[in-house]
Amino acid sequence: MSFSAEAPHGADTSAALPAVALKRGWFGHPPGLWNLAGVEMWERFSFYGMQAILAYYLSWASTSAA
Repeated sequence: MSFSAEAPHGADTSAALPAVALKRGWFGHPPGLWNLAGVEMWERFSFYGMQAILAYYLSWASTSAA
């Protein structure tokens, strides 16, 4: 069985939705993509920053333990 995005034979395609012009931003990408990329960048920055802080803390706690 094959699947197709085309209309079945005899289907009325005259009532199709009109084409919508998409708002394009920088390099032709949608504006929301830049927001998503920025959020992901800061999420990664904070994740690896917290890992570094934890590593510093664990090394300090293991060397200065009484």
